[in-house]
Amino acid sequence: MAEETTSGTTTKKPAPRKAATSKAAAAPKAAAAKTASATEKAATPVAAVKKAPARKAAPTTVAEVNTAPAAAHTPSAEEHYCMIQSAAYFIAENDGFQGSSTEYWIQAEREVAGRLAEARASVAG
Repeated sequence: MAEETTSGTTTKKPAPRKAATSKAAAAPKAAAAKTASATEKAATPVAAVKKAPARKAAPTTVAEVNTAPAAAHTPSAEEHYCMIQSAAYFIAENDGFQGSSTEYWIQAEREVAGRLAEARASVAG
C-alpha cells in the first residue's frame, strides 16, 4: 500500500490492481489438460482397471426381505410432527379446505395416535 501525507495526517492508499489476465489465460489450458487426461483414461486397457469386490445379491423375494422379526419403531418428535402435518393436509384436501386448520390438525393427531397404537399392538402381540 502506498502512503500519502496530507497536512500532517498519513493515509494509506490501496495499491493499483493488476489485470487478471493470468487466470483467464490459464482457464483454457486447464480445460485442455482435463480433456487430455480424460482421453488417456478412456484409452487405458481393461486389464489395468481394478475390479470392484463382488457384492452380495439383493434379496429377490418378500421372504428374504422380511426374515428379521419386526421391531417396534417409535418415531422421533420430528417424524411424529411430519406425520401429523401430512395427515392434516390430506384431511383438509379431502374437505376442500373449507374448515378450520386447527380442527384438521386435531383430527390428524387423533388418526396418527391411533395408527401408532395399532402398530405397537401388532408388534407386541
